[in-house]
Amino acid sequence: LLEYTKKNWAFQNEVQKFVSISAKLYNLISKMEGYRMIAISEPWCFDAAANLPAFYAIEVASQGAISLEVCLRDSNPDLIATYHTNGGHAIPKVIFIDPKGHEVGTWGPRPAVAQQLVMALKDQEATMKEKQIALRNWYTENKSMALIEEVHDIFKNL
Repeated sequence: LLEYTKKNWAFQNEVQKFVSISAKLYNLISKMEGYRMIAISEPWCFDAAANLPAFYAIEVASQGAISLEVCLRDSNPDLIATYHTNGGHAIPKVIFIDPKGHEVGTWGPRPAVAQQLVMALKDQEATMKEKQIALRNWYTENKSMALIEEVHDIFKNL
């Protein structure tokens, strides 16, 4: 998995450069205090490399009001068992916790539009390489805006 981890480190650094928080999400998080985002992840996971930079940007933009914690999936089997996606251990999975310690939402493992792309490619019997290229291109073109919108929708209902 070291090869994937190295590639993901490079891609994550690339993503970090273009992530920006929308004004409407910034307005929401500027009013929040004491929330936590717990990301279940692994460094070899491509979707984590593509999405965690946006969660980090949210933490930074909140100026300490919202914290981001990363828990490794493989070291926390009980945690990921609680947060299956379609019966699997798909990551990243982000759990939103309010100031009182209550879960108020979850997100993951990828934006809904990206998930639709993956499912369409699966239906077309695309090769693993074709899926990887298409998903990487989608993440690069989308610049985390779908994720930012989905997190905004979670936060606006709090």
